[in-house]
Amino acid sequence: MLYMGCHAVLFGEKIKSETSTVLENLAKTGFAGIEAGFRFIGDDLPRVVAEIEKQGLLFAGFHAGGKFAEFLANPGNAENMLTGIADKLLQVPQKIMPYKNIVMSSNFEGISETGDFKKAAANLNDIAKKIRAKGVTINYHNHSHEFENNGEIYKILLEKVPEMNFGFDLGWVEAGGGNIETVLKESKGRVKYVHLRDMKEPGSKEFADLGNGVTNLPKVLSLAKEVINNEGWIVVEYETGEKDYTRYNRAREYLKKLGY
Repeated sequence: MLYMGCHAVLFGEKIKSETSTVLENLAKTGFAGIEAGFRFIGDDLPRVVAEIEKQGLLFAGFHAGGKFAEFLANPGNAENMLTGIADKLLQVPQKIMPYKNIVMSSNFEGISETGDFKKAAANLNDIAKKIRAKGVTINYHNHSHEFENNGEIYKILLEKVPEMNFGFDLGWVEAGGGNIETVLKESKGRVKYVHLRDMKEPGSKEFADLGNGVTNLPKVLSLAKEVINNEGWIVVEYETGEKDYTRYNRAREYLKKLGY
């Protein structure tokens, strides 16, 4: 089933300190479920999942970030972190989390050579394969960096990490110079999770609330739906700006008008 979700990152630490309030208000937006980050809830996941269930929501994905260089210098540490998260997700009931998704992002401090990227990617592939065998999928969440320099990092990930899916942030794909249509089509079969954004201006790295920017969202949504093949998540992400739940209400209404 294709689900429409939203990201709780806009509300930061409140997802932990004011869990009931945040989730109650997100449930009122009409989105089917939420994504939340390891940095905010970490070991508090069981309590947050219980509240997610109480509010009638689903848990779309558990976001975890780190340094890509760890997959080169300390792959055992990286594996332990991701395996630990996977094991936590396996404790979440299927009815609350129909797809067990780790949404993984990276920074690239301490790694720059193409050969090192390829070695780190090979190690990541080994880890992703072990985690997939458990029934959990790693979905790589990009920012702009992966698509700069003619998409060098993205192309390495596409080639060297076949056991990993992509959890594309389509706004950052565009901001980094990537072509959304090309990226989605050449990654078909490895995309079950995307983040949806609207660009404020062509060629910028600033985002607008959904429907208020310049992105051809009807086309992007149609492509995403085709590639996901009605079996995954489209998640709206606001991470900056006013911490106002009505922004997600408006986003949901906009998507309904487009037939989603």
